[in-house]
This record gives sequence, C-alpha cells and structure tokens, in this order.
Amino acid sequence: MAVDFSSYLSVDADSIPKSVPSLPGGHFYATIASWKGAERFYEGKGGPATPVVELTFRITGADDDVDTDSLPEGGGIGKTVTKDYQLNDPDKTGIVMLRRLAEDTCGLDVKGLQLSDVLDALKGQEVKVYNEPRAGKEEGQFFSNIKKVLPAA
Repeated sequence: MAVDFSSYLSVDADSIPKSVPSLPGGHFYATIASWKGAERFYEGKGGPATPVVELTFRITGADDDVDTDSLPEGGGIGKTVTKDYQLNDPDKTGIVMLRRLAEDTCGLDVKGLQLSDVLDALKGQEVKVYNEPRAGKEEGQFFSNIKKVLPAA
C-alpha cells in the first residue's frame, strides 16, 4: 500500500514553525545513546575541518531547576541532544574530557582501552547534562547547547 503524501504536503506553510523546540535551560537526566566521528568547520566554509567525536544523549527527564512550562511536548523525554569533543586540540582538551567523562563521571575502568573502546563503553551510561540554549539567527530561534555532563546521581 502506497503512502498518501497529500495529507502531509497540504499544510499551510505559515503553520510550520521555523525551528524545532529546544530544551529550556537547566539540568536533564539522560542516557548516552551513541557516538560518531564527524567534521566541523568552526572557522567558516573556507577553514580547515576539525575532527570531533559527537556524543548523542537521549533525555530521560528534567531536574528540579528546569522550568516545566518551557518544556517541549512530552516533557522533552526521548529528545536527543549532542555535544562535540574536538580531537585535534594542541593541549588534548577534547580527549582528556572524554577520558574524564568515562572515568570520573561514569565510573568506567578505561585502563588498557583504545579511545574507540572507551566510547563504546559509554553507550547506555546514565548521566546528567546541563543545557544552556544558544540563540539562532532567526528571532525567537534557540538550539540545545550542552555545556556540562555530570554524574546522574
């Protein structure tokens, strides 16, 4: 049976929001869902690519400091947010932060592991993330912006 796209495409463009609702500021409980290697162009389109590890967190609930009236539909539960860790910092800040996330935040033993194994071990770990929404280019547009990853307890 073919999908009837007409019901999806006959929507008044004025009724479509300009951005997906972001999470409000505050702390959220989350599970580390996945990781992937990616490239970012922080210096604009002409600059060199920066290799990063992008961690994806699946929100499981809001902490007490979150304005519940500002939460998206469903309380934000199930929403995914990401945080990048740069891999080519001269002072190795990004990879140091990943090791500290694994050992100090999640309590994992990383001795003898490759970084890719550490990242695989992080999947499914429960944490708390701090979101500080970042303004977009359009008025009233905000994006989730994970600033800290903390122990869940």
